Amino acid sequence: MIPRYPFDFFIVIKKIFNTNLRNTKVSILEYIFSDWPARAEQSGRFSPTAMVCKSLAIGIFVSLITISCSSPTPTIMTQRLFMQTKRPNIQLPNKANSDENGTSIVSEKVTFRDSSSGVTDGEVAFKEGQNKLDTNAVYRLSEVEINAQGRFTAERDGRINVDFKITVPKEILSNDWRLVLNPKLMHNDSVVPLQKVVLNGQGFVDKQKQDYADYDKYMKSIVDKSQYDSVYLDKANISKDIRARQTYYYGIYQKDFKEQMDYEKWKYKRAVEDAYEDAKKTKYRTEQYHAYARKIMEHKVRNVVEKKDTTGLHAKYMKEYEHKTRKYIGRYLDDFNNPGGKDSVQWLKEMELRDIPKKYRAIHEEKRGLGDVTNHIFTLNDSVEIAKHRYFFDQIVLNEVSAARSDDMFKHLVKFPYDENKAEIRLDTIISSDNNFVFYYTQEYPVAQGLKTVRIAMDSKVQAIDRSEYTFQKADTLSFFIASLAQLVDTSLITKRTELYRNLYDRMTVYTKYKTTKTQMSIYDANYQGNKEQMDRFVEAFRTYNNSPEFVIDSVSMISTTSLEGDYDDNYELTLKRAASVRNYLSQTLSGEVNVENLFKINHRGEDWNALLVHIRKRNDIENLSEIQNMLTNAVYPDQCETDIAKQFPADYKIIQDSVYPLLRKVDFIIDMHRTGLDADTVKVEYRSDYEEGLRLLQDRKYWEAIDILANYPDYNAALCLTCMGYNNKAYDLLIQQPSSGNAEYLLAILSSRLQKEDEAVSHLLKAFELDPTKVYRAKLDPEVSALVSKYNLESQLD
Repeated sequence: MIPRYPFDFFIVIKKIFNTNLRNTKVSILEYIFSDWPARAEQSGRFSPTAMVCKSLAIGIFVSLITISCSSPTPTIMTQRLFMQTKRPNIQLPNKANSDENGTSIVSEKVTFRDSSSGVTDGEVAFKEGQNKLDTNAVYRLSEVEINAQGRFTAERDGRINVDFKITVPKEILSNDWRLVLNPKLMHNDSVVPLQKVVLNGQGFVDKQKQDYADYDKYMKSIVDKSQYDSVYLDKANISKDIRARQTYYYGIYQKDFKEQMDYEKWKYKRAVEDAYEDAKKTKYRTEQYHAYARKIMEHKVRNVVEKKDTTGLHAKYMKEYEHKTRKYIGRYLDDFNNPGGKDSVQWLKEMELRDIPKKYRAIHEEKRGLGDVTNHIFTLNDSVEIAKHRYFFDQIVLNEVSAARSDDMFKHLVKFPYDENKAEIRLDTIISSDNNFVFYYTQEYPVAQGLKTVRIAMDSKVQAIDRSEYTFQKADTLSFFIASLAQLVDTSLITKRTELYRNLYDRMTVYTKYKTTKTQMSIYDANYQGNKEQMDRFVEAFRTYNNSPEFVIDSVSMISTTSLEGDYDDNYELTLKRAASVRNYLSQTLSGEVNVENLFKINHRGEDWNALLVHIRKRNDIENLSEIQNMLTNAVYPDQCETDIAKQFPADYKIIQDSVYPLLRKVDFIIDMHRTGLDADTVKVEYRSDYEEGLRLLQDRKYWEAIDILANYPDYNAALCLTCMGYNNKAYDLLIQQPSSGNAEYLLAILSSRLQKEDEAVSHLLKAFELDPTKVYRAKLDPEVSALVSKYNLESQLD
């Protein structure tokens, strides 16, 4: 028999609740140190569950010993924390009133000293180390140090950096506990937990490791369900059950096989007997048949001799033959005569069964042969069916109880679990209690629109190995005042000042094309190669000015030029004729609107050498550009110069002829006009309420809403908004076009620094200080500027 060891354990547990503590210890000791595990091991029936039982018993025994032996007034590890006033605290970094990010600290440390050498009547000096005060005396403190708790931090791209220093005195550090520091960021009504800092003593870490090792040992004692077949399967009894099932199947087949073989033997014997009787019947019929055949033959011979009729002789004798034969055979069937009233098939079947022994009748009716005797097969399903009811279920129950209690055992064994969420931890380290602990903590944080200030606070708590805890007084609260570039808004631009000039002009160029025949090369044809589309642009602009009540057109100058092809003097006359032809076309087009002949003045200039030089200098496909420029600049005889270029540089001349010459055949229109109602130049002042709303949104750091408005006014404030949004290139390109000012130069210094143009940034920064000396006080608030000041030693210039 296999001993049911797991239930021995439950017997011990029962004793725990039915006896006093002393007897319980004895019972557990008896269980632990009894020799049944050894006997079980020797017998080969030892299982891991036995060890689980024994381990649980040892655990309960140790727990009871601990409970019974504990002191009624234990010493708590955190006791000394109750006897002191030190605490973890947070401070602003002190680095000459600015940190490495360049953010300014507001009066972080202020020291007041008493510089007088004497003591007034009634005053007593306070001595260092004095711990008792005379309440009747007036004490003067030689030095008072105040640590401020505020600073500015720069907002960039909607984010700020808050940094502070965590200090922990060595007196509150210990090898036997861990200190958990929980900083938190506060603004408005929101509290945002920051990543915590965990300081572990070596003894505390060792305790954690041991707890996890104990739990791991417990979990390893639990058998996984996938291992049940190898640990808890009752293989011996399964083998017996399988053998019994196989023997049973063999017995059934053996019985059926023997019956079939006996039937086959009887059937064979009966077949031999039946064959013998059939042979006797056949022999009798054959003998009688031939006897009657001879009688027929002899009688026929006599009748033939006697000349008698032989008709019917054969039938007569065959009738006698049949009657005699039936009478002979019928004596074998006397016992099988049909009593009447029965179906002939049914009667024959019954007659057949009467002669078969009763034990073979079922086989005979089934017409079963030896091949029809089947056997039952022992399959894998049979093995599974047998096996699933052959486990050590008592041991499984105990194992599953242990598995079900794994969470409870984890809580019991692991007093201080590791933090699974690493994202919530900034620092988790082992520290020594020999020195103070200092940690520089920096945190990036997105700021909501309109937020002006954020605060940092910190909670801290000690957790000791003996599970005692101590919560410290909250750390000092630090304030961070958000310094945004949006504070550089120029509100003076809300009112737009526009300089209105009385006299103004507009210049437009129309490229004209002419037919190459000599008779038509000076006639402007509006329908020739897109001339009309070109001229319509000018006509539309002219009509806009002419129909506007704000302007009066004084005159229109027509400057006509052409390319270098042909004779220089002829081309001069040609441009006059072409300009006159264009004016004639405009006279017809604008008929009834203006007097073109009086308003439009012709200024013909012939070949446009200046424009030619401008255009070829822009091209990069003319190989001999320098030589051609010299030839054009120093030409004395224009026509000869063109000929020389075509001869010396034919490829380059071809490019000029195809691509540049068409740009020289043009008419430049200069429309001179003046504003109505103005006798002289003046300044127009316009108040823009939407612009003011855009600046308000910008100051509230609602950048996307602000840019929707300010994009309509591409000025300094629009560039500032783009800078706040991080569009540095766009902001720079826009700002570089704005008038110089202290704000504009300061912002250009920031943008140049971001775009890695540090030399330019320094230049703009010094210009900003020159135009607006108050920017010196702003310099320490912006990281880009403070970095420039530090890198290029600009402190003296700031002073």
